[in-house]
Amino acid sequence: MVSVYRVICHDIQVCVIVGSALWLSELGGGRVEALWGFLGTIVGAGVSIATSCISNRHEIMRQQQADSLERIERARAFQRENLLEVQQTIQDMMRFYTRMQHEDCVAFRQSGEWGKVRLSEEVNEGSRATNAKLAVLTVRIADDEVRDAIKTLVSRIAKHHVAKTEEEAEFIIMDATDAVIPLMERIGKTLRSLY
Repeated sequence: MVSVYRVICHDIQVCVIVGSALWLSELGGGRVEALWGFLGTIVGAGVSIATSCISNRHEIMRQQQADSLERIERARAFQRENLLEVQQTIQDMMRFYTRMQHEDCVAFRQSGEWGKVRLSEEVNEGSRATNAKLAVLTVRIADDEVRDAIKTLVSRIAKHHVAKTEEEAEFIIMDATDAVIPLMERIGKTLRSLY
């Protein structure tokens, strides 16, 4: 039988097929059917496993995409809430600096000396608290332009503490007030982009 294989087979693949056919023909009819049933089961199991793997891979990819979208939406919601809080805090800060200016002006009219009288506890603590809150909120802002504009505003308005005259302090307040309008517009533009 080995010599028949060599004569018939010119190619290794043909040899395997012919050899398998000769081997199967030597088996009885019941054995051939059992062998084909066993091979069909193996092929079916392999296809089933491959299908499950492909299905699982697609499900994992869909879940990762859903998780990514959820993470992005949470970040956008966080930025929206943070920017809304920043807008309110900037308004509070400007209100406290305006009250500082008013208290300094009243004290100046009474004493004749600028910046020598202690501010009221409410204004002093309110200013400190809003500045601290704004600093915390600012570092959370993703938009570099907005973050830089807030830092610029804070550095401008902080000069009020070292103003030597009423006119200088008034100029600092007006300069900061003028900077607030474009800053609020920029924050609004960023907020609109997050919806």
